[in-house]
Amino acid sequence: MVVDPGDTGTDNVSDSRFRIFRFVCAGAGLLGLLAAVLLMVLPLPPQDVGVLAGPLYCGPGASSDSPLEVMLHPEVVNEGDRQKEPAQDTEEAQRARQDRETQNSQVCLSAAKPRFIWAGVAILMAVAIGLAAPSILRPRRPA
Repeated sequence: MVVDPGDTGTDNVSDSRFRIFRFVCAGAGLLGLLAAVLLMVLPLPPQDVGVLAGPLYCGPGASSDSPLEVMLHPEVVNEGDRQKEPAQDTEEAQRARQDRETQNSQVCLSAAKPRFIWAGVAILMAVAIGLAAPSILRPRRPA
């Protein structure tokens, strides 16, 4: 192997730096994907719907579901440990209960939508950092 006396070995240094850069970008991309998954599977916090009403749990019972579950099944939203309704409800009481359940579903859906948006942003950033940045910022070799 013939070594050019004018060669300073900068190609090897830039190659190793670029490998480190690619490794860091891949790690940042994986962290972004992990953040997106966590945003989708961690349960929503109890929603405050007013002073006179207790906390609203976006799930069955006294627990909350993840935003993914709330978006897929908004009918599971309730007020936690709900007392049993009397068997003989008047039409007005039934209508009021249905209105309250519809309002509660809307509150939980509006709490889940920002998580979806932030998860989408995290996925886009992860792809941009993990895949696009190394290919765009690749060192150019002179011809």
